[in-house]
Amino acid sequence: MNHGYLWAVTKAGTPQRINSKEKPEANEIYDWEDFPVHGVGGEPVHIIKLASTPEVVFAIDRGGHVYVFSTQTHLAIRQTVTTYSNQRWYPVIGWCSHTLPTDRPTFSNHDGTQRLTFESFSLRSDGWRWEEPWLVAQDSRRFDKEGWEYGLNFGRSIDWTSSQKSTSFVRRRLFKRTMRFVAIEHWIQMAMTNSEHKFLDLCAGNFASGSEGAFDLFALSEFGRIYRREGVCRNNPEGSKWGQIEGISSNDGGFEDISALGTSAAHRCLLVLTWDGRLYARWGMTPERPHGRGWMPINLPGSQPITGFALGYTSLWIVSVEAKIFTSNVSVDHKGIHLTQTNFREAGEAMCRMSCSRNDQVFAIANGTEVLHVRTGVCPEEPYGKIWTPMVHRNGENRMLQVDASTVSFTHRRIPKAWIDENFAPSTLDLSQIRDAQWRVKIISELREMNDRCWGVFQESIDGPEIENFARTDDQKWRLETRVAAIIANTGLLNWSEGVFQLSDTEIHVTLKRGTVYRRPLEDLCAIYPISSSKPAICVSMRPLSSSSLIRIGFSTDDERVQWIHELEKEIRRCAVLLPRDRRSQWAFSILDDGTPRCHVISQMRADKNNTQIPVSLDSAPTLLVPGHFIDISAGSERVVWAITSAGHVYALESRYDPLDEEVEHQKYAFFRGFLPFDGCSGNVYAWCDLFGKQKDKTMRLPRGWTWSDLEWKLKSDWEFGVRLDGEWGVAEKKASARRRVWQRERVFETSGPWIRVDCPPAESVHVSRNNDMILTWVITKSGDVLVRLGCCRAGPQGQDWFHVSSEWPIRLLCISSGNRVWALTKCNRLLVRECANAVDIYKIDWREVIVEEVTLSEIIEITACSRVLWMLRNDGRMLGVWLFSRKVRVFTLPNPERDPASSDYGRSRRESLGNRATRDLPQKWNNPGNSTLSTSRIRDSVGENRNERHF
Repeated sequence: MNHGYLWAVTKAGTPQRINSKEKPEANEIYDWEDFPVHGVGGEPVHIIKLASTPEVVFAIDRGGHVYVFSTQTHLAIRQTVTTYSNQRWYPVIGWCSHTLPTDRPTFSNHDGTQRLTFESFSLRSDGWRWEEPWLVAQDSRRFDKEGWEYGLNFGRSIDWTSSQKSTSFVRRRLFKRTMRFVAIEHWIQMAMTNSEHKFLDLCAGNFASGSEGAFDLFALSEFGRIYRREGVCRNNPEGSKWGQIEGISSNDGGFEDISALGTSAAHRCLLVLTWDGRLYARWGMTPERPHGRGWMPINLPGSQPITGFALGYTSLWIVSVEAKIFTSNVSVDHKGIHLTQTNFREAGEAMCRMSCSRNDQVFAIANGTEVLHVRTGVCPEEPYGKIWTPMVHRNGENRMLQVDASTVSFTHRRIPKAWIDENFAPSTLDLSQIRDAQWRVKIISELREMNDRCWGVFQESIDGPEIENFARTDDQKWRLETRVAAIIANTGLLNWSEGVFQLSDTEIHVTLKRGTVYRRPLEDLCAIYPISSSKPAICVSMRPLSSSSLIRIGFSTDDERVQWIHELEKEIRRCAVLLPRDRRSQWAFSILDDGTPRCHVISQMRADKNNTQIPVSLDSAPTLLVPGHFIDISAGSERVVWAITSAGHVYALESRYDPLDEEVEHQKYAFFRGFLPFDGCSGNVYAWCDLFGKQKDKTMRLPRGWTWSDLEWKLKSDWEFGVRLDGEWGVAEKKASARRRVWQRERVFETSGPWIRVDCPPAESVHVSRNNDMILTWVITKSGDVLVRLGCCRAGPQGQDWFHVSSEWPIRLLCISSGNRVWALTKCNRLLVRECANAVDIYKIDWREVIVEEVTLSEIIEITACSRVLWMLRNDGRMLGVWLFSRKVRVFTLPNPERDPASSDYGRSRRESLGNRATRDLPQKWNNPGNSTLSTSRIRDSVGENRNERHF
């Protein structure tokens, strides 16, 4: 799992890196690794400077040549080149490649302005290999069966058609060829097209600049010119060409001499240092104008010259000529770099060659010993840090020439112990062996019993007299009771009412102060889930499910809510174990609106009128909360369950996890947002609140276990205007009397739990197949790529290897039928299908496009499939079905499904995955298209060749 690397260059000119994971495991490397650069004859190359990005590292040698190092990735790096073959029709002769002198060349680019033959394309460098021969592009929307499109005459404004007409006198055909970057985890030399492109310094930054992993790469040439590499991104690690940036004008009419340059990993900016120790920043740098507009000087402490600098997210560090370290807070925007403090503060001495991470963690090399140091304690509250601590080198050279911390992701609280502790050794202890130990179970049981006793004494001392007045209705022994606010359905009460919530060994009991009493046996407990309210609250669902079986309970503290959820879910487990279940022991998983996953025991059985055991419905199945916080979840065969967090991290459920066994520790991941620019409360709207209207504060303190992953609140959206604070938004600014904007700041909670982190690029959705013979897990990344995980099973649900399934277009929706047929909907609204019965099919079978002219695919928001039918949900709630018969397709429309009035209040799940029984609860009228209007479409082979690849 990639937590980022700290890169450095030793005194001998060898690049090194070390993993920044806080607690490396026993099988992980936690010391410095050498990645030497070799020349053409295998001789070592002496590196003087490197610049790292999350996926690519650049380096320069003494001769000024640039080298590229691509880190390991699960996504293949490909580039496709294209050219058009042009022909003209002549009487008698017919179609001929010999065009008129005024026509386009026989082979040209898209608009015919440039001659492009097959021989004019070559590999960009030694790191690229051709993956296929030249192929004719196939797209039935543009071309005919042979790949031709036709027109009246060659011209820039010509209208091309896919069929030949009587007025078609010219035609063209698109050829394409794909090259793949194969230089993974080793150095290659970047091709040099100009002798002036020999460099003395380089830097990389702005890693969050946009899609496709784009970033900025700057270099300083031997002649003092500043260049920016254009086109560098994840799919093009070498970029396309160098673009020159104008220099700094001097008083004598020339340009200032530049000695060094630098940038920030978190911002689009550029700083340069002149030979006389002055610092300048480039202003006006935007996505539309990445080279900027001009230069602005940075005021230095005492106006004394400096020898080095480093820029983080909110801090600027400099090294004076006296080897003293100074730092100050800064803000960065398109107008330049601005000091938020008038004075710099001294932060040590005898350091040089500094580097700052995107979280403002700073590193430097000592002047005398040349040992690498890290500044401890750097945080928003104390941006200057505490002390310089030397880093440990257990093997090899410990003298450093340069350090680059651009991709380091930890904060001041998570500096890896392996970096600063010489006696560190990774833990080889299996925590699962301790979790089930008898001594641990006994200690936890005694602690819980003591906690219950102390809590009971505390409650009696605070609320005892008042509770006695209206809560003690009988002599039954209550195992747990507390004062609450409650809403009981169908009692005529819509607001919270004060009362007492009690739990015994046989029933739950709610007594309101107004005299209302609600009693139900524990066997009727169906589900408990947290709800959003003005207070910590839960909703208790009873069986049979109806509008009168829901109770809302509000607690005074969140700890009380957690305690009651724990106790009530213990009773649901106990009843689920005692009641009969299907021997298949199947589950279904869903996700609540707040991201909490739930497990439904759908193998539970019940007796019907004839006393025959039948499966319970999904709404009545025992439901348990699963620790975690996700946006998508999928369950397949053999209890293989995968889920995705809001940050795109992928997790697999541990094979030891059983919802009817003991509970596990909590794991959560969430965002906080604040609204509106006033203080206090106006009407029912707070100045700062979350999505549910609960009051928040930008200076809020985090609970135990949580840490901010962002250094400060970030503005997410521009102003949105409305007539009233509690009204509708989106009106014109001239008609508005209120406005709001969204801020966000990410926090993370990491702890042991039932989920196993799987190394994967940021993902959007996950789908686990339901074939017992071979379980495949399909993941759609945020860039639209498709990855397939092999080797998933009951013993190892996280699988073994990734396969990158290539596609002509990025994918936005995907589903798997019970017959291992994979359906996909692209971002350009094309419907694709492929067969995938085994691992060989991933390589051999390509996507086929299904042409469905009767359906507007841009309106589809979700798809799912059974053996032969693809179900598509439109944004208006209507359901469409696609039946696939050989090469023909039938489409039918279904009416809106009828829903139980109580189901909308039952957890409000936004994502459900039912494993092998995904279609069991499908209404019968959905399975019978007899009353629907059928239409026939066609299916054809998809554009492009299948270029799937295995990555280790």
